[in-house]
Amino acid sequence: MYIYQYKDHLGNVRVSYTRNNSTGSIEITDANDYYPFGMNHLKTGNAYFGAGSYKNYKYNGKELQETGMYDYGARMYMPDIGRWGTVDPLAEQYRRWSPYNYAVNNPIRFIDPDGHGVTSTGVKDNKDGTYTVVNAKDDGNNGIYLADDKGDYDINTSQHIANSLTPRSLWETIIKLLKGL
Repeated sequence: MYIYQYKDHLGNVRVSYTRNNSTGSIEITDANDYYPFGMNHLKTGNAYFGAGSYKNYKYNGKELQETGMYDYGARMYMPDIGRWGTVDPLAEQYRRWSPYNYAVNNPIRFIDPDGHGVTSTGVKDNKDGTYTVVNAKDDGNNGIYLADDKGDYDINTSQHIANSLTPRSLWETIIKLLKGL
């Protein structure tokens, strides 16, 4: 039996479904709604399933452990309190934030796909409606900012143009284009 998963734009598994072999119809096996920091709404789904179940993959597509924490690879995340279980390995770069915070305490605007930081992007205006990427900073911000002639920008003072869909999505797309994928 194959299990398919429908994910939203943030990578959250919203629905798991399969084909019922006896009737040929689609059968929903799990449905999830999340609070901003990732805790599952009690009215849908179930936050705890046996180890290795396809139903373990939920918030941001990460595996939910029996402890109630999500495994992000670099760190374990606790959605009930919106905090990581260990200090951020990049805590020195985010001195004004708690080393345990998730997504710079703003999960509506940011995600942290692997337990490391998020990246902002600097662009140059080509004056024809297009922009050229000239810089990026691992600074906890997924914004796209207008850079100066030297390629420098500041997330506090430079003009904010837009946001990347996810913190690293712009760079992942560029890398794929460069590799010819």
